[in-house]
Amino acid sequence: MENPGALAGATGAAGLTKQPDKVDDLAAEYRLRHDWAITLTYAVENAHPDDALSICCGVVERLRRGAPLPPLLDIEHEASWWASMATPFELLAYLQACLAQLTDEAVKVNTRKRLLVQLWDTLPASDRHAFLARVDPQGAFVRGAA
Repeated sequence: MENPGALAGATGAAGLTKQPDKVDDLAAEYRLRHDWAITLTYAVENAHPDDALSICCGVVERLRRGAPLPPLLDIEHEASWWASMATPFELLAYLQACLAQLTDEAVKVNTRKRLLVQLWDTLPASDRHAFLARVDPQGAFVRGAA
């Protein structure tokens, strides 16, 4: 074949690298991101497992934000700032480690109750109803009879 690049262009590979013409054209951006996600998934699923693991671990490591910095001024603000940039894996790891340390000595019961309410508020309504149906099938807690 004299021009192997011609086949790549003909199959649409060149179109995958084209960025949206307008910054505010979110539909084009989402289509592009969708196409790249499908391509990435296909590549990872069809790569040798050792290669896929190595590549994925390297990418996750580069995307990590690292440990939160020691607070300088306002610990709540700085924690919120770090959490806004952290990866879901980092958030989960730190949350689990923190929850394991929240004993009666570290945090009073009322503070842990506030944390439970914050967690509860993050659940979709369907999950809340399913949870209550499982732990309180007669509805005594919901009706205040407990």
